[in-house]
Amino acid sequence: MGLRDIIEEFHAPKPEPEPEVEEPPYRIDEELWRYLNRLGDSKDPSRRPGYHPSQMYDFCVRKEVLAHYFKKPEADYIPPDLHLIFDWGTAWHWMAQNHHFGPMGVLWGEWVCNLCAEKVEGFMPDPHVACYPEFSKEGRIGKILAAEDAPVKRGGFWTYQEPSLYDEEWDIPGHADGILKLSGKPGGDATLLEIKTINGRGFKTLSAPQEKYVFQINIYLWLLNLKRAWLVYYTKDAKQEKPKVFRVSYDPDVIEEVKRRIKLHRRAWPEKRLVRGICRSRIDPHAKYCQWVNECFSDGIEETVEQLKDAQDE
Repeated sequence: MGLRDIIEEFHAPKPEPEPEVEEPPYRIDEELWRYLNRLGDSKDPSRRPGYHPSQMYDFCVRKEVLAHYFKKPEADYIPPDLHLIFDWGTAWHWMAQNHHFGPMGVLWGEWVCNLCAEKVEGFMPDPHVACYPEFSKEGRIGKILAAEDAPVKRGGFWTYQEPSLYDEEWDIPGHADGILKLSGKPGGDATLLEIKTINGRGFKTLSAPQEKYVFQINIYLWLLNLKRAWLVYYTKDAKQEKPKVFRVSYDPDVIEEVKRRIKLHRRAWPEKRLVRGICRSRIDPHAKYCQWVNECFSDGIEETVEQLKDAQDE
């Protein structure tokens, strides 16, 4: 390349750089809401089929049949705001188990080490020395805990495994929140622990356990062969207060009603027959949030369902 060529190349106009295309900012709030929206519009495939205790209080065979003939996908949809309320309650269960009742030394069951996943049966153990050597007798924290004025026990090293329940005859799966042995002794009397969260307004007026939870608790008591439970309510208000605790005793009549509903479902569901529901009128507490209350109490609904059934069978 000669000198002239070099000079011409030097003075040649440079191409204009292409403007950088600025990508729209990632809106975490919007993306989170979209994800929760998708989550609430789909069923959890890991949820075991069966007659779940948490659903049995409102379980109505008549509603199941009506839902089959009058499809309402929106009835199963969980909006993001409601999903967060459920998540809050789930998270608080974990906190109460692993940072309240566990360190208190009264929560009995299986514990899993947060580092090595070793399992231990009993009350919440001390930190696993193999994973946390500073808690050994010679370790820095171990010496502090061995002193007369040792600090109270804290959680964070073990995770409680909720007791898994299943009755094969009645196809009832479930998980209890925990087993309490208030004596702090392995051989002490066992009682059921059930944890609930409630909004601030509901907490202030709460003077007795809610019927739907008493119904659910009795199923757990039956499956665990226990006679008593402690229902603990935490408030979700910004101002926290001492939880409200209620004692619930086993009621065999609840279990008879559960069995009656399951028997009726097993007879009526295969033929999709419309049977009597659990509500006596539109103002029944069960009907308050039922999506099929209008169909249920409409005139001639039995004949309509029979026609739909015949058309489906053809």
